[in-house]
Amino acid sequence: MIVAIVPILLLGLVSMAISQQVGKRQIEKRLEETTTQATNILSDLISDYSSRLDYFCQEPEVISALNAKTSNENLEQLLYRKSYALLANHSSQFQMQVLSVVNKVNISIGEKNGNHLQEGWGLQRVMDSSVGPIIYPNRYISSNNTVICMSIAQAIRDKNSAIVGYAIINIPEKSILSFLLSGMPVEYVLLDEHRYLLIDQIGIGEGFPFLMGEIDHKVPRTATACFYQKFGTKQYLATTAALTQQKFLLLCAVPIDLMRQSNLYLVPITLFIALISILLCLLVSYLLGKNFSTPISKIRETMDKAKKGNLEARTEITRSDEIGDIAIGLDGMIQDLDTLFKENLEKQNSLRQAKLKNLQQQINPHFLYNTLDSVKYLAKLGKTEEVQQVVKRLGLLMRHSINNEDSEESVKEAMSIIIAYLELQQLCYPDKFTYKLDIQDEILSYRIPRLIIQPIVENAIIHGIAPKIDQGNLVVQGYQKDGELVFVIKDDGVGMEEIKRQTIVTNSGKDCDSIALGNIQKRIKLYYGKQYGLEIQSAKEKGTTVTLRIPLRSMHGTGCDS
Repeated sequence: MIVAIVPILLLGLVSMAISQQVGKRQIEKRLEETTTQATNILSDLISDYSSRLDYFCQEPEVISALNAKTSNENLEQLLYRKSYALLANHSSQFQMQVLSVVNKVNISIGEKNGNHLQEGWGLQRVMDSSVGPIIYPNRYISSNNTVICMSIAQAIRDKNSAIVGYAIINIPEKSILSFLLSGMPVEYVLLDEHRYLLIDQIGIGEGFPFLMGEIDHKVPRTATACFYQKFGTKQYLATTAALTQQKFLLLCAVPIDLMRQSNLYLVPITLFIALISILLCLLVSYLLGKNFSTPISKIRETMDKAKKGNLEARTEITRSDEIGDIAIGLDGMIQDLDTLFKENLEKQNSLRQAKLKNLQQQINPHFLYNTLDSVKYLAKLGKTEEVQQVVKRLGLLMRHSINNEDSEESVKEAMSIIIAYLELQQLCYPDKFTYKLDIQDEILSYRIPRLIIQPIVENAIIHGIAPKIDQGNLVVQGYQKDGELVFVIKDDGVGMEEIKRQTIVTNSGKDCDSIALGNIQKRIKLYYGKQYGLEIQSAKEKGTTVTLRIPLRSMHGTGCDS
């Protein structure tokens, strides 16, 4: 029993010490973050109201009101409106005074009889010698018993730089502290560059408005990281940060007693966690100590991988006992399955290629039959020159059709064949139709199966536009969208019935145009998968639109489906 308790107690003490150190670092980090946040808030507040006061002092209406020879109620109302606009939503927190040196205008917001200027010295002397707003350490108690800690002030000058008045924003101590509220019990001290105390929540001044003697040495003069220091009767964790632009130093401190109280809650929690940790360690050690736990887990993991299709998974167990025999047998079985799978895949690919070649060979005679039929009619009409042009273009198309060593061609090559075919058909059917090709330049280098678009164009001419009495129009579009190549072949020919459209889509028709489009449908699905193929929209006497969708393939045959 003692042997079991001693390690638990030791681990608990170590854990408690570690927890206290972690808690201490967290409090230090939070205090530094709070100090940085408070410094930014205070600096931004002072900078913001300095800019507002500078704008106020340069307003022509304000200068005119203060420079008037006599004061009146309208001038005072104007200055009140401008002052409240300057203070915005802080008019109840700040005090403001505007007074003229020319007339008797003297307005105050937040304090009655707020004129604390003494001619020739103090705040007035600094304003007289400065151009622009000043930040003045100005700790005093106002007439309404409010503790003021600083003033933002500026002399108001006319266009000749003569002083016509003063504008002063007095900032109470409680207002600044309200802006600096945080989730920690922080106490603040704000000093200027001469060690004058503007805010002193800790009481380090010991009744004096500035630091002196031993206390002066305890407070750093520049920004520092966390340090421990005793002020009065209390020990504090403190840090300082500088307001560089205003030449102020902000000290933020947390009493050590509060930190110790928070650490007291860690003792029972730490001991409980230590006890649970030891019990878990003993349990895990017992389980891991079993000789067969690790190899059995590996075997099970390998079986799961093989079940999900990873036939390259192996147990990599080389033991010479029964578990080793099971592992070797499993590895051999997976190897045999992998070999059989690859052989079956090769057979399926060979069968697929054979079907594709067979379908392509079905299309070539169909195209040849239609073209020779056109040559026959031209010959009967005695159009020798047209027959010559037809035969020339037919030769080009036949060379392309016979040269089937490569089952794919680029979009650019396919378009050149389509142009040749359309020119051939325009010779066969003069003034029968017009055509337009709208192909994106970006897709010209992509690969598509041979003779996949031309039969659709041929079908549109022969079965769509040729039977039409009027002249027809054919548009071939090509573009890429969402990782796919899309080709749209649109004609305004005689169209087709819905029943016939269904037979083409399902490849169940037996007439010529059904066979041609049906073979293309079958080729695409064999080549790329069931999600690709033809979409046909048609209406009787209105025309037909065939949309072909296939995955992208680059010039080298790679792409999203490669």
